[in-house]
Amino acid sequence: MDKLVSVFRKIARLLTIILLFVLAAFELVALFGSFGDGFMGAITGITMHLLLTLLYGAPAVLLLVKKDKEALITLSFIIGYLFINAVLTFINYGILIDADLPALTVIYGIVAFSLGLAYAFVLICFLLEKVFGLKLMKIGFIVLIFSLVLLFVLLILQVIMAIKNDSFDWFVNNITIGIIVPLVLIFGLMLLDDNGK
Repeated sequence: MDKLVSVFRKIARLLTIILLFVLAAFELVALFGSFGDGFMGAITGITMHLLLTLLYGAPAVLLLVKKDKEALITLSFIIGYLFINAVLTFINYGILIDADLPALTVIYGIVAFSLGLAYAFVLICFLLEKVFGLKLMKIGFIVLIFSLVLLFVLLILQVIMAIKNDSFDWFVNNITIGIIVPLVLIFGLMLLDDNGK
């Protein structure tokens, strides 16, 4: 397992750069889609998506040009924000675990809720290691790698649900929140941990 973690650490920098650019691109596309939302809707949407585009793009560019110190400071804020947001978002999907809902929706809720618990565990491990010096992130990274299996299942479920509901917009929005962001968390955290030693 240590060898597997080591392999992922080696590609963490490259994948973090690529994934941050992907997030920035999604926000840029969403920015152009804000123009038809009425005056204040457009102003609000453009401002929000422009800020997120810059927020995701800045550390990617800095990493690309080897400005690691500045990049890692920016990245640490982004990872912190995304981690807390992801934990709360995925755990909130627990409300879909309801016998009255379609089976596919319930399965989606179970997988997403499990992912939220996994990320909450990693976040606790990270905080305990940084605050109290407990060496728990070794376990945390193993959990992160196993979470890739849940991400793959989530992607399959998203594809099936998008096809079933004929909703491409829903799929694009959910692949960002449910797949791209978690991948940024996994590889971004590995990159930060490597450079924090």
